[in-house]
Amino acid sequence: MVPKKAGENGSQTPLCNFYIYTGEYVIPPVVVKYIGEKGEAKQISSNKISIFVESVKSKPSDKDDIRDIKSPLYLSHSFWFYFLLILFPLLMIGAG
Repeated sequence: MVPKKAGENGSQTPLCNFYIYTGEYVIPPVVVKYIGEKGEAKQISSNKISIFVESVKSKPSDKDDIRDIKSPLYLSHSFWFYFLLILFPLLMIGAG
């Protein structure tokens, strides 16, 4: 695979003064040179990494804007309510 330029085979979306490019990208191998225990020069290389960036919008009916994250689930009662709700039946089963 040959490294592609940003947006070469995909689309671009403006977002706060910069663009998010969709498409296929390749991160080339990284070569690290080092000196071994006996003083000899060595090198090791990573593998190339292929990445495909897709748009969040999966269906044509989806909204064009970014959706908010859902708020956390809040319990309507205190911890002690649920603690006793579970503890009481367990005590009844243990006593029975």
